[in-house]
Amino acid sequence: MTMDVQDRQLVDYVSEIRKKQEDGRELDELEILTIRNLNGQGQKMTWRTVCYWNLLL
Repeated sequence: MTMDVQDRQLVDYVSEIRKKQEDGRELDELEILTIRNLNGQGQKMTWRTVCYWNLLL
């Protein structure tokens, strides 16, 4: 499976959010919604996105 530009941008964005969380910095509303969606509390993601997300964990 190859990553396209959008997938790469999502992975980079999520990596930045996780780093902010680890540093104890406040997340903005979009970042909180992104994490909720990735944790399955929001809308469903595509299978491809789930695969890449699991690579980050």
